[in-house]
Amino acid sequence: MKYKYFVVLILSGFFLNSCQKDNQTISPDSTAIEAGKGRLKINLSGSDYADIKSNKSEIQNQEIELGSGIKAFVSLERIDRQSTVVKRAANRMATAVEKGLPNETYYGILTYNGNSPSVKTLQVGGANQSIDLAPGTHEVILYSRGLKNETTLNTINWGPKGFYDVSAKDGAFMATTKTLQIKAGEETAINATLIHQFSEININVKLPSTVATAVTGSISTSKINYKPFENPTVDFQSDGNQNFTLVAAGATASGKVIVGGNTPRDLTLNVGGKTITVPNVRVIPGERYNLNINLVSDNEIIKVPTGTHTPGESIVLYEKDLSSTNGFEIDITDLDNSFAVEVNGKQVFTADIASNGIDNQFEYHDMQFQGRETGELVAYQNKAYPANIKFADGSVWGSNGVSSIWSMAHTNWNKPTVKLVVDGNGNVKLFASKTAQGELFEVVAVTGETGRNTSRLDGSREYSYNVTSQFNTVNWVKSGTNEVKISMISYDTNRFNGILSLKSN
Repeated sequence: MKYKYFVVLILSGFFLNSCQKDNQTISPDSTAIEAGKGRLKINLSGSDYADIKSNKSEIQNQEIELGSGIKAFVSLERIDRQSTVVKRAANRMATAVEKGLPNETYYGILTYNGNSPSVKTLQVGGANQSIDLAPGTHEVILYSRGLKNETTLNTINWGPKGFYDVSAKDGAFMATTKTLQIKAGEETAINATLIHQFSEININVKLPSTVATAVTGSISTSKINYKPFENPTVDFQSDGNQNFTLVAAGATASGKVIVGGNTPRDLTLNVGGKTITVPNVRVIPGERYNLNINLVSDNEIIKVPTGTHTPGESIVLYEKDLSSTNGFEIDITDLDNSFAVEVNGKQVFTADIASNGIDNQFEYHDMQFQGRETGELVAYQNKAYPANIKFADGSVWGSNGVSSIWSMAHTNWNKPTVKLVVDGNGNVKLFASKTAQGELFEVVAVTGETGRNTSRLDGSREYSYNVTSQFNTVNWVKSGTNEVKISMISYDTNRFNGILSLKSN
């Protein structure tokens, strides 16, 4: 069986108990039991692995030096919570499904009474959590892959006595069987707690231009087994290393693996002859992760050059001729607190400022993140540089729960604070986060914003200002070279830490 293509978040380890009542029990909102049949009522709950909660981490970061001018910036981030710990209901015959699995989770029940198997797809939180069956002895399997909006759980390959070819079903699951008696006209309850056994890791590798695109790897995994209808036990995966190959597309390579068990594991990648070992990858069964590995060459990293810089001067951070079919992007993890980008002689951003009267009207090209706060206006030599961008929802940095841009510095390249994208048609978009390593939101140019503020750098002088700005479309040559220049106006503190990546698709 090839396990690296298994679908997300396999759930297993069902602990099943059943009980019967002497008389038929139908809740007021239930439909009547089908004539000549009995009802199997399902009480379902979910649980995490309680013994490894100390290992939980939203993001795990590592920086690995590979030599030859290449660094690997690694982050493992949980992207989906599949359940929360819940306590079993005191009433085992409770008609409501216990919370713990999200309502989007579909699950299936398979039953076999010696004649032919039967299957039904149910949804956690749905009104109907039961199935009517012919009287007699039934073998039952409850299962779930934890997929949201999955409606094909009843597409199963059947053997003479039940499903057996689980390897052919993409997204194989784990389950435990239970034998119980169904009596005509009566309701029998089956209580099941789902315990996760597998987790999914989406591996995304960003490749520098100096590294070949062939990416293979391996990760350790644990063997999980279950008992289906026909076999004593069936093993999923095996103890040891699971090998995989990532699919390369341009400057990225990606793929997914499913791993069993809950112990920290090592992952190894071979990228163009270079070996990367990521130690102690901690994953929680039942949850999904993005493992992002950003391979960066030293000449792609953009920093403020050393030396003394005069306030108000433009500092050149980067200047190169670039070639790609679809532009480039700049990821920034540390900024204080503006920058400008020029492509083939045209600025990607323009701000028109009028401060303290029309005589002081001027134009500049830095995307200025801060400057609205009292006493934080940047100004030099009778020129004020107020903030000229904001989030599309109107929020701004340093106000109403949004952190100041200079306070968000971190070292995780996979979660940039600011991202500038110039596509192959010369269109420009800017994105930024509201908290360190937070989600990116679109940023827009300020139009017609007025204000009055005291400069923190020009003798506490008070400035009034009016700012109108815009992003400009630049000319990107897909089949030739393009001159790209990154700069920033020097302030009292100059911080910039970014990488520039070419886009080929």
